Amino acid sequence: MLSKNNYIAIFTLTFLFFFLLPILVPFDLWDGVIISYASELNDLSGIKFWFFSSGWHLQYFQISLFHWISSNILIDFLLLNKIINYLFSVIFIREVCLIGSKLIKLESNWVSLLALFLASSPVFSVLSSSVMTFHFLSLTICLVGVRFFHTNHATQQIIGLLLILLSLSYPANLGLCIGISFLNDCCKSKKKSDFAFLSIRTIVVSILAISFYFVQGLLFDPYGFWEGYYSIRNPFTLKGILVIGFRSIEYISHFILIVIPILLFLLINYSREDLLYKPNIKKILGLGVLLASSCLSFILVGKSASIIDIYDWSTRHVLTFYTPFSLILIYILRELYVSQISHASLIKVIIGLPIIFNIVLGGYSWNDKFQRADFYKTFIEFAKQNPSKFESQFVIIERDMKPSIRSYEYNYLYFIANSNNNTFITESKFSLDNALKKISQEKLGFSQTEIIAFQNFAPNEKINYLKENKPSLLKTLEMYFIADLREWDTNNTINDPSLRKWYGSEPGIKLKRNLREIANDLFNENQ
Repeated sequence: MLSKNNYIAIFTLTFLFFFLLPILVPFDLWDGVIISYASELNDLSGIKFWFFSSGWHLQYFQISLFHWISSNILIDFLLLNKIINYLFSVIFIREVCLIGSKLIKLESNWVSLLALFLASSPVFSVLSSSVMTFHFLSLTICLVGVRFFHTNHATQQIIGLLLILLSLSYPANLGLCIGISFLNDCCKSKKKSDFAFLSIRTIVVSILAISFYFVQGLLFDPYGFWEGYYSIRNPFTLKGILVIGFRSIEYISHFILIVIPILLFLLINYSREDLLYKPNIKKILGLGVLLASSCLSFILVGKSASIIDIYDWSTRHVLTFYTPFSLILIYILRELYVSQISHASLIKVIIGLPIIFNIVLGGYSWNDKFQRADFYKTFIEFAKQNPSKFESQFVIIERDMKPSIRSYEYNYLYFIANSNNNTFITESKFSLDNALKKISQEKLGFSQTEIIAFQNFAPNEKINYLKENKPSLLKTLEMYFIADLREWDTNNTINDPSLRKWYGSEPGIKLKRNLREIANDLFNENQ
């Protein structure tokens, strides 16, 4: 059971990392702006099409419910999301702490350290976008469901199964629920010398998860733009092996937080022979299976997030991963500490290093969200003060710097500024040139040489060239931008110094971009 100090840590940390920090971000971010826009218009038809076509039906109903609540109790939709995320964060951190206390058998102070590491993790900065609310709620419900199902009370077991079934709409939970159930088997086995075999409950959870996957694929297979987006990579082809291997390495990169304290521990004890560590094989097995199951769904579809990706929206791909990762890290740190006889002060410093580094990463990730919100505010003020610059149907923002802002974010911000949604706005990195590169890879017969020559043309020359030489491409581009590009001219471009705000250096960003480009070229991830 959790101690009083554990609950103090849980409530303090959740208030800081799941309420205060999100509240300091006054806007919905990333894909969340589409949801907030629909809520403000009181028209969820576009949202319904989005989530139904992508196979996330339950998320649409979650958004509809939150919209109905916010409309009827006169509370802002985004604020409601943040309040609910905070309430569920208390449940989430408590559930993970219960795993640490009841299954891993961590002492009270280590459970509090577990709560600190998990709550401060950079992954939860993604909750600054309302589109991630469903993922977090589903993850929390999954943890509660498995715990209920492993009790000896029939009513709780039934509720647990229903909660597990409900959580499976978030695909990452398909493996996670099996992994948590198996961890229960390993840690609750009474025979210390024998390996734990699958219990009936874990078999039931496995059958439920696998059946849900196939039924969902048959009845609610993604279509349209989303067709094949989350398709499983073939592990029996060279391309599939490369994708799965590369994504696995990105997940493994997070283990630098564990490797460093282990190496330092071994360094200060290299000459000692009295460190007779006897690991609990079953716990390690259970935690290992849980860790693998938490990221397997993402790896198989070619998705991941390395430790240098941790600030960006790809962080969502480690949302389930960080639960077992936190448990493993704290468990290993505890084992290092209890096996240490001398150098007590030094080992405490070593144990504190991954915690500090994690908090730094978390600060870096949240800072990115603050920077985005700051630019949101800047752009809204600019749009209010310069309405004449947005009179064209299609507008390019010449900016290409951090943070990069997507077209639908610009259009939502312009709507906030002027209550107008008749202008399509995008950033230069999403401009005609880049769209051309992407579309020319399809079946339009646009050579690389032509692309290079095209990019040297002035904007009005580009449109003339397309009309004369590539009319089919121009038509495709019109659909791509949802705009009439024949009206393109230099007046459509905004290159204002106030919008070119530089937010400082980006550690590891160039390496990350290079790796991402290599991965995209090798794996054709967007196809």
